[in-house]
Amino acid sequence: MWLTLVVPLTGLAAVALAIHAVWDWDGLLVNVATEVLGIIITVAYVDWILRRHESARWQGTQERLGQRLQVFVNYTISSMRTAFGIDMRALNQNILAMGDVKLAEQELSRFSRESLEPGLRSLLQDMDAASWPNLARSLQSIAARADEILDRYSWQLNPRQVELLLDVQSAAQAAPYLWVVFPELAGTDPSTVTTSGTPPDVIQAGGYDVATREIGTMLSAARELRDA
Repeated sequence: MWLTLVVPLTGLAAVALAIHAVWDWDGLLVNVATEVLGIIITVAYVDWILRRHESARWQGTQERLGQRLQVFVNYTISSMRTAFGIDMRALNQNILAMGDVKLAEQELSRFSRESLEPGLRSLLQDMDAASWPNLARSLQSIAARADEILDRYSWQLNPRQVELLLDVQSAAQAAPYLWVVFPELAGTDPSTVTTSGTPPDVIQAGGYDVATREIGTMLSAARELRDA
């Protein structure tokens, strides 16, 4: 509304006053400018009142939806930690022992940012063939949960929250490319696989690159979702 109504009307009032400074048409332009400014003040005030009313009306819903988003972020990070077989002792146990949910969430985000994400490529290369299906299922579950939140609550999410949930969902769906398309190369020795055309080790390396990039994108978007 501000860009489509208030700003143009303000510009119109300014132009009327500027013309009046040059040509005084019996105060006509001053009256026009005054009327326009009155409209601007009225519209802006009514808009402020309506926004304040809607904010108060949906405050409880927003708080509960915010809690669901926090749970989703926790689930996303924890799913990757367990999928890669990382023990919970990798987290700061002193912080977890405090029993403060906010501090625990901050520690989970710190672990994702400082430990999990930087080591993704090594973690993927160290996975064996039996571990890849579990990683793929975890990623599919994250994508499904993001889709559920979008389907149920998109009308109450702000645009940035929607963007981040879509980023998480897209990355989670794209990450297991190697396992979906070339499952015989996921977590195996590429020299044991015979293919025609592109060498197996090149295909495998490309698949690891995709997984590293997409899981990193997913984790980064999930962390940003906490404060969006």
